[in-house]
Amino acid sequence: MVTASKKSAEALLTDTLLSLAKEKTEVVENSTKRQTKAQALAGLIWKKALGYNEKSTADGKTKYYPPATWAIQIIYDRLEGKAGPPEEKAGKRPKVTKRISDLAKSRANKIAESNVTE
Repeated sequence: MVTASKKSAEALLTDTLLSLAKEKTEVVENSTKRQTKAQALAGLIWKKALGYNEKSTADGKTKYYPPATWAIQIIYDRLEGKAGPPEEKAGKRPKVTKRISDLAKSRANKIAESNVTE
């Protein structure tokens, strides 16, 4: 059970993150313009989704990073209007259908084991 103080703490955290996301503090690459943290994060996700080259400062070699499927999935889901994944609650019991399925599997395995040993 979620207590009122935990809900208020979560709401406070969300409000703080939203206000920080709106701050224009991040510098755009190769520019003097500034962007919000939310814009910088979205840009980073797009960069990961498209793949990119990065030049090493140590040896000067360029390394290619292929497109990341997780980033592509996030962008696709948001463009399609899909909601994010639901949060998993710690200590939450599995659904009834899952428990019944597990019980049926264990019974079937016991029957199969008893038939093998006979």
